[in-house]
Amino acid sequence: MPLTLAEAREEVADAIGVCSDDARVAQYVNKAVRRLLPKGKWKGTYARVRFCVNNACITLPRAIETVESYALCGVPGTIRNSWFEFLIGGPGVWKDCSDDDDCGGSSCVGNQMMDRREHPGFDDIQPDAINRKIRVYADVGEDAGATILLQGVDENGNWIRTQDGSTWIDGEKVAISTTPTLSTKFFTKLSRVIKPVTNGPVRLYEYNNDTAANVKALAVYEPDETLPSYRRMFIPIASHVSGSGDCDTSALDAMVKLRFIPVSVDNDFIIIENLPAIVEMARAVRKYENNLFQEAIAYEALAVKYLNEELMHHLGDGPVVQMRVESRSTFGAGIVENPIS
Repeated sequence: MPLTLAEAREEVADAIGVCSDDARVAQYVNKAVRRLLPKGKWKGTYARVRFCVNNACITLPRAIETVESYALCGVPGTIRNSWFEFLIGGPGVWKDCSDDDDCGGSSCVGNQMMDRREHPGFDDIQPDAINRKIRVYADVGEDAGATILLQGVDENGNWIRTQDGSTWIDGEKVAISTTPTLSTKFFTKLSRVIKPVTNGPVRLYEYNNDTAANVKALAVYEPDETLPSYRRMFIPIASHVSGSGDCDTSALDAMVKLRFIPVSVDNDFIIIENLPAIVEMARAVRKYENNLFQEAIAYEALAVKYLNEELMHHLGDGPVVQMRVESRSTFGAGIVENPIS
């Protein structure tokens, strides 16, 4: 069942020897969850999601770490890592299938997904665009002097540097206000963003300085995001599917692993829902910090044991375990008979 910081406070506080209202409780909950999350697909740490695709790329929301499996238009596909395009004798560097006359060229290798690294927004400034600035919007009023730091490349391909008072900094600070604010510099690429904790969402738009109009949305940042970064995935065939943009006919369904998001206030939900595991991992972190490594390892092993037991209890014995094999249509695999009869 869901677990909030408020529900975890008392037991975690007892484990680390502080009062339940101590700020260190949230810190140790976050430290515990951050260490436990990569260790397995625990109950509550994966989810089924749906994207409505209208081009060859999808940008994963903040809460998603990676795609474990997917189906485009109901057809399961294959996920590749970033090295796949550079294999000797492989398919080479991929491009959007819409760039081809048909979807059978060497640049369109079937229903496959490729990792395209982290990006600071869900969309990019248009390629080869000129006279583009970034416009910043705040949904609600923010503190006087609040700014967001935008780092990237200008219209000449140079890394943007500006003065903050008398100090030179990478990027440009732009005011965060309900009155839309423009960058003074032209951007051709937004590379990184540093944002303070805000009262409400902050939005970025690509702005055409020639027509004095927004071109498209680039990002929407949640109030507690400070270093926004989102993983992007490339599916060449997605732009070629019939009915692109209509979620009834061109949906991408996926099973995903969730990303660590720290908790800060009592009503925040903790991604790992197993309180005993969090308590033991908080004890482990405390021991690690005091160089008591043998005790720390024992507490950590106990935390993982609790998570494994919960997962087995949650899944039960009903599901049939499936063998995962390459599709017979995979590039370079040849025609291989299905080993399951």
